[in-house]
Amino acid sequence: MIYHKIKIHGTPKVVSLTRTKAIRCHCLECQGNSSDEVKECTVTDCPLHEYRLGHVPEELKGKERYTRSKAIRLKCKDCAENNPAIRDCGCLTCPTWHYRGSGHVPDPTQQKELKVAYNKKKNQMNRQMPEAARQKLEAFREARRKAKA
Repeated sequence: MIYHKIKIHGTPKVVSLTRTKAIRCHCLECQGNSSDEVKECTVTDCPLHEYRLGHVPEELKGKERYTRSKAIRLKCKDCAENNPAIRDCGCLTCPTWHYRGSGHVPDPTQQKELKVAYNKKKNQMNRQMPEAARQKLEAFREARRKAKA
């Protein structure tokens, strides 16, 4: 799992990113963090357009132009004005940066720091959870542990 720092409504936040989430974050940034604008995006020649909603819509399943990885690489090439050296891209704030080339391995030190921040935020959210929801979650986790054993 890759961790990345993004801004949501101007507030920095560490999130775990899959290719699909990275595309969604990129589209949100492109459209001014408005999910309505992303949904109504008219830039259909963008390689990321099919994945902008965080999933492929039912009507496009089986008709996708590119895989998520290829769509990201094509978008990076477009952003870099067709410079073939997209692996040298220095735009570390782009959510798709980690997936810009095949076989890219993120910096382990940076990933460890981001993972710590992500887990800290996750634990903070768990502490703020209402007691009834926390008990339900613990019961679910216990049942899952027993099922695995």
